[in-house]
Amino acid sequence: MRKIRVVQILAVICAMWAAVWLSDGDGASAKERAAGAIIMALVLVMLTIQHLIEEQSKKKADN
Repeated sequence: MRKIRVVQILAVICAMWAAVWLSDGDGASAKERAAGAIIMALVLVMLTIQHLIEEQSKKKADN
């Protein structure tokens, strides 16, 4: 489980870097800014789902 957590953190860092890199600067096109926003939204969804799964597993462990 710990290896998965480390890989996930690295994936989040890379995704956020890519999103900022795509949408950074005045010369970024609308498509690049949209791609950056989509990446950030997907990372947020991934982290939310992970949190929900962890909460469910804690509840099952408590019962």
